[in-house]
Amino acid sequence: MTSVDDYFNWAPKTVAPWTRAGKRKGERYLTEASAWRLLSSSPRLREIDPTTLYATQPWVLAAHVRYYLTGEWELTGRTSADMDQQLNRYPLILDRKGKLIILTGHHRSLAALIEGRAVLARMVDDEDLGLSAVTPHLWIDPSRGDADAIEESTATLRAGRRVVVRSPAEAVNILNEIGLTSDEIEDRLRVANLKDRTPDDQ
Repeated sequence: MTSVDDYFNWAPKTVAPWTRAGKRKGERYLTEASAWRLLSSSPRLREIDPTTLYATQPWVLAAHVRYYLTGEWELTGRTSADMDQQLNRYPLILDRKGKLIILTGHHRSLAALIEGRAVLARMVDDEDLGLSAVTPHLWIDPSRGDADAIEESTATLRAGRRVVVRSPAEAVNILNEIGLTSDEIEDRLRVANLKDRTPDDQ
């Protein structure tokens, strides 16, 4: 795929490019226990090959895919829709016996497919390892050594590359520099389950 217009043929919506994931009658992709664990833990992101995925929705919308090609989501964590749904903040993938099923994030997965890159996603039952994500490209690793200057980290994020910091306090400084409001910053820390950490948690 080379562009949104090529894929959508200039239409506002089209069929999702993946095989539909089958589901038995009454089956639930996400159990209450799995949903609770995801909501109560810090997001751990994986790079997933979008060509290996299966869809749970039949359609995709061109406007949402275009948004996810701008880099805004990676920089700020703002989704194209449904910001109030915490499980929609990152693509959510279920591994069902080797079949990788998209539960949320079809448009982000299609954007990755168009650009020929991996999609950053949460795995439903594989979040014990990895770094905590505050936004898609701003991660926290308490074991990290010396931190980069805020200006350098901000420039790296704006260039579309990932930044790893040592603490929530450093993440807050960078989010301020990027231009997120105090409410947005509080929201990112809450979704990452870092809101109760203080600046002294270095």
